[in-house]
Amino acid sequence: MHKYFKAAGFPDFITERGVYEFLEREVVKPENLYSELNIDPESTVREFRLMLADNIGLAADLLYVAGRQPLMTGYYPFFETYDVTTMDSCMIERHTATETFSGLIDNVESGITLIFYLSNSMDFRKKLHYGTRPDKSFKGTYLSAFTNEAKVLLPVAVKEMETERDNRMFNRHIFRGPGMQGPNGNGIFGHADLLGDENDLPEGPFADSNEEEDDFFLFPLTGPGEENLGPDGDNPANILENELMMFDQINERIRNEDVYTLVEQTFIPWGVECDQYLIVGEITDCEETVNRFSGEELYIIGVSCNDVKFRVCMRKRDLTGEPEPGRRLKCGIWLQGHVNLES
Repeated sequence: MHKYFKAAGFPDFITERGVYEFLEREVVKPENLYSELNIDPESTVREFRLMLADNIGLAADLLYVAGRQPLMTGYYPFFETYDVTTMDSCMIERHTATETFSGLIDNVESGITLIFYLSNSMDFRKKLHYGTRPDKSFKGTYLSAFTNEAKVLLPVAVKEMETERDNRMFNRHIFRGPGMQGPNGNGIFGHADLLGDENDLPEGPFADSNEEEDDFFLFPLTGPGEENLGPDGDNPANILENELMMFDQINERIRNEDVYTLVEQTFIPWGVECDQYLIVGEITDCEETVNRFSGEELYIIGVSCNDVKFRVCMRKRDLTGEPEPGRRLKCGIWLQGHVNLES
């Protein structure tokens, strides 16, 4: 049985036999024919789609070979939205064992690579087969996801005093130190007003640092009027200093604080499959719908995670907490996407 079958609104106790009986009885009907492709004179692939709720449904692929019974080659729940997640270029590649596809996006805004299951793979197969679009790079992707279980977390409250303290410590170590003077005799960027008085700095991991420690943390890669920037336009010394400060602050805070207080959002691979992720993202909106066949109530939750915005579908009873905007959603997702093949 498909791992995320129940996320589309089906009960836990349904069996594999029950799934195939439902597919044969309700999905594989002439009126549900979505697309078909003649592979050769004796073989045809057809995809049937049954809508369970708005934009949510089940797809079943069948292979018809002359003189043989139709063979169901696969089925999956799909959830398609009409909100473009990204216009970054998308590469599409075929899976090895099955005639299904994955999309890959190097997201510029978030700096992460997104791999997702292609929900309109039949349309892509037809374009490849008939040669109407031989290349595999497209722009305009509509991302969505299913999850079997999720929790609502409270938002992280950023204290103004802590933010000011961190900024002042950062300014002290970046703009002041041996060899780091700018053309005006001030800091490396010439902003003396950002430094403040050393004796006025709040207590913290760097409050008692002396000149010897400054020599350790600061790597003067530039001189007056010179630039030594990395490929992204950032000074490597500044990047290293920021990472060292962050590492020190995490070690200090993790002793008394929960990890989800330190980590506001995350978008990381989860498990061994490329299109599954563990996310902690901000809830932007939430709406309810119902699976018209099972009567199961569903949540459609809008999530913004590391500058990637998409919607997550799940059963209402599988969510712990109230999904109010501003709060956070923590869950493992199966990411899928609909790619604009006309781009």
